[in-house]
Amino acid sequence: MIWDIGTTYLDPTDFETLFDTYDVLHLHNISVKYLIDALDFCGVPDASKVIAEKYPEVMEEGTVNKVTFLYIIEEEHRGLGFAFKIPDSA
Repeated sequence: MIWDIGTTYLDPTDFETLFDTYDVLHLHNISVKYLIDALDFCGVPDASKVIAEKYPEVMEEGTVNKVTFLYIIEEEHRGLGFAFKIPDSA
């Protein structure tokens, strides 16, 4: 893992940035290994086991698109007790 920010607050735009960073060839699919790395980055313990148990179809396919990546990472991040901040209305 390249980065380690522990349990610092992240929001959906951070997750999109993570996907875009991994999708350097703009194929709109990335390796499941990158999803596991992103989950590790977000503080999800034993991310590869989480993917294998909760999302076996993703592990079997070996790649993940942006929509699925965002769904999984947001669900698992929320499962750690984090919620997204609703911007203050002006």
